[in-house]
Amino acid sequence: MGFSGLGIDFGTSNTLIAGWDADSQQVLLTHIPEYSRCLFQDGDNIPLIPSLIHYSPEGQVWIGNQVLQQGLANSRFTLRWMKQYILSRSPIRIRIEDHEITPTKAAQDFLSTLLTFLREEQGIIPRKIAFSAPVESFEFYTNWLRTLSENHHLPEVSWIDEPIAAAIGYELEVKPGSIFFVFDFGGGTMNAAMVIVENELSAKNQPLCRVLGKAGKNLGGMRIDQWLYQETLLRFNLSEELTAVRQYSTHILTACEKLKQALSHHHQATTGDILLGNGLAVNLTLKREEFEKILDRNHLFGEITLLFRNVLHQAYERGYSQDQITSVLMVGGSSMIPAIQQHVRQYFKDTPVHVQRPLDAVARGAALFVGGMGILDHIRHDYAIRYLDPVSHQYAFQKIVSSGTAYPTPQPVSRLTIKPTFEGQNKLGLAIFEIRNPLESSFFQENLELIFDPQGSARIVQLSSQKIEERTCFFVNEHCPTFLTADPPSEPGLPRFEISFSIDSQKRLTITARDLQTGVIILDNHPVIRLS
Repeated sequence: MGFSGLGIDFGTSNTLIAGWDADSQQVLLTHIPEYSRCLFQDGDNIPLIPSLIHYSPEGQVWIGNQVLQQGLANSRFTLRWMKQYILSRSPIRIRIEDHEITPTKAAQDFLSTLLTFLREEQGIIPRKIAFSAPVESFEFYTNWLRTLSENHHLPEVSWIDEPIAAAIGYELEVKPGSIFFVFDFGGGTMNAAMVIVENELSAKNQPLCRVLGKAGKNLGGMRIDQWLYQETLLRFNLSEELTAVRQYSTHILTACEKLKQALSHHHQATTGDILLGNGLAVNLTLKREEFEKILDRNHLFGEITLLFRNVLHQAYERGYSQDQITSVLMVGGSSMIPAIQQHVRQYFKDTPVHVQRPLDAVARGAALFVGGMGILDHIRHDYAIRYLDPVSHQYAFQKIVSSGTAYPTPQPVSRLTIKPTFEGQNKLGLAIFEIRNPLESSFFQENLELIFDPQGSARIVQLSSQKIEERTCFFVNEHCPTFLTADPPSEPGLPRFEISFSIDSQKRLTITARDLQTGVIILDNHPVIRLS
């Protein structure tokens, strides 16, 4: 195939790859034999690759649909939800013989296998690749994808927010001034974004999109599976500490996932008999109304409403209102749940809501992006300098970049001075942290996480306050915090460097540093980190 570019949507539940054919100016979905399975969507067969990988004790590795065909989905040696565990920096791992597999290692193996197959078996060697990324992802996630790309000697690699890719991928009539609201409810996260098509056109006569507001939450279809899992244990008076439950926890989860999917198409569904050994079996049957009550009891609709309000508030601050939205676009497997669609339609009232491309819009949009679709974007998270407060002797943060900042910036976004802290200090630097907006957190959710222990058993654990903080603050320059040299050294407590921060067209935070003692500019728009 003569693809000049690829769009890759690595999802929590499924992965999809789309190619950009420059000759025909078309996006074509890529089917990979053995790995893909086709799901029917609006008259089309969509070649989804289940985001599953199985490691056999004998050293064999199976991925995607191979895992399902071999009946290995419930094996304790099968790892799922890799993307979500990477995003949350979960410590889970599974033990295979004498070594352990982390979600990061599993995801690397999963994507590496796909990329190798495309190159060696299908002869697909694209010049450009775009990975989609959730709006709430931290720098370490794109860093991980960048490292993966470098290891495979991939050509030009870029990133695009999943909601923005979805807006492009829906292929509606896109006119200058059109405003779209995108709701992406996938397996691991829910994201929303409001974008406007700019009046100016790119060199290829394709419209530019500008983001007016965007936000995301770590709440997706796997959380719904968790609620159904808990409902199953509750109805049959079972504790997750029971040996039978722990041994067959993956079977219960898989059955709950299928129950959820069935209720999107039928008014009643069942898990079927789930055998737990020793003659014990459970069978959860739910009507759609009961399912919707479980969603409501866990405040799902309230979470969606808060997410929408966050995005609309950002757009309002930029001078745009809800009644200006041209269309609402729904994507992600979880957006196929009828109650979710109804909630979205009620929220947006008379605005058209489209849900005909929930599975492939993101991959298509990423492929169109590498084909030349332009995007004017902004920074999604706050960035701050961590310092030691001399009064409280506790760490505190000083913001240097605010979420919502458009880039590139014509003027510096912030300034500060740096002082030495001890006599003779000649190396100075800054600890820069990426900080998630508190509105992106789940206000109603308990701080619970479903994890798998090394034996492959599912456990629901309470997150500590330290873990929660770690997942909302990320030390982005931990490996290179020192980049200023004071020559000669100055006295402690006296301002030595004046620093201004800017953002370039490649989304990099740059600094200009002037030595206050010598008056010399020692760094001029020097790139420090790439923002997200």
